[in-house]
Amino acid sequence: MDTSKIPLGELAWKNILAHVVEHGDASETNYLEVKSDLNLGSALGIAKVAKFLLGSANRLPSHAAKFFQGYSVMVIGAEKGQALGTVKGVEPHDVEATLRKYLGSDFPHFDFGRISVSQTHEVILVIASPPENGQPIFVCHKDFQGESKQDNLTDGAIYVRDGSSTRPAKSGEIKALLHRSTTSNRPALNLTIEATPINRVEDIKVLVNDTYQFEEEEFLESQRKRKEPVVGFPQLSFATTMALVGYRPPEKQYADWKTDLPDHKVETERALLEIAFPAFRVQITANGRYVSKPHLRVTFFNCSMFDRYDLEYPSYGSLFEPILQEPTGIMQDFPVIQANSNYRPNEEEWSQIDNDVVVTFTPDSLRPDQPFASADDITLIANNPNAETIQVRWTLTEDKNDQAVTDEFELATGALMSRDTLLRLIGNPADYVYTPAEATNDQ
Repeated sequence: MDTSKIPLGELAWKNILAHVVEHGDASETNYLEVKSDLNLGSALGIAKVAKFLLGSANRLPSHAAKFFQGYSVMVIGAEKGQALGTVKGVEPHDVEATLRKYLGSDFPHFDFGRISVSQTHEVILVIASPPENGQPIFVCHKDFQGESKQDNLTDGAIYVRDGSSTRPAKSGEIKALLHRSTTSNRPALNLTIEATPINRVEDIKVLVNDTYQFEEEEFLESQRKRKEPVVGFPQLSFATTMALVGYRPPEKQYADWKTDLPDHKVETERALLEIAFPAFRVQITANGRYVSKPHLRVTFFNCSMFDRYDLEYPSYGSLFEPILQEPTGIMQDFPVIQANSNYRPNEEEWSQIDNDVVVTFTPDSLRPDQPFASADDITLIANNPNAETIQVRWTLTEDKNDQAVTDEFELATGALMSRDTLLRLIGNPADYVYTPAEATNDQ
């Protein structure tokens, strides 16, 4: 069933009926209700149709517009597996006159559709018009007491659609409808969100773990080969050695390195990803209208984010924190931990929430059809390297408008970068081997 089209005309009605016969009650939504047997000549039948129409009229335009271009439909005389219909002979103008007692004289227009299923029976469709901004709240104008409480109608009550049913409105829903009544019928919020492909990489954590393990094993092996500790430079007197700025015994440097190893691994992974992939960027376009003080929250599901750094030495050896620092009198700078020099504006905020990445944009405005782009200081990685798409959800609100617009789409991932490809980008791990200055002078 194509819900992008207006549900008017016999072809559209037959498509809807076929969908109901195939799926039965499971086809019911906030824009489609199904009644297998409803007598429109009875008070109960009229009350149920009135309740459906009242709930349909009290929808928010932006939500309703997603399906059937805002229309909603009640199908009478069908169920899963069959469409027996209801007895012919009901006149639409008689039904409408009776419905108006519940709906009121100012209620929006609605239509009836008919599909004949036999000489004596027909399926009836009640088609409610799309809600519009600027419309008042539509209240019930007459009481009805049914055998079941859920069939009751109350004079003065406000009814809304909730999934596949209609119920009395809650305070927040009434507030939203009041806002609808004071909102001009300007174009609905409509965004286009584009982004660069989300990166995928194979076994980067394994690569980092294996390399640090290799470095540690090489260090321990070099220490075992020595008759006395060596700090990576020709043997000096104790006084001369202690005079060097920043001197620490190898055992102390190793202990500190081991303590900080989890942090080193995170920073190394972050730097490797920066070398391997370009920055992730998001571009937002407000289609056709001005958005004042937007608050846009975009969630990239099952992804991880890493801040980017301006690495001065993007080579394999500089990306892994060494166990021993060169005793040159000045402690060696580790390029990976340099502060990020990129400027992230206050109007965007990135965060990692469990397995998802969330970015919130709060620019002063979005101008019609003029793209707004994020800063390029984030690397985004799919948690599942085999994922071909990533699910994305966005929610937008604007100044002086309590109505939130939400949508979802899928974003393609980039080509999977293998471990071998990553190694070729940054050098061969065999080139990075722990070799203190005197390692070749072992006796």
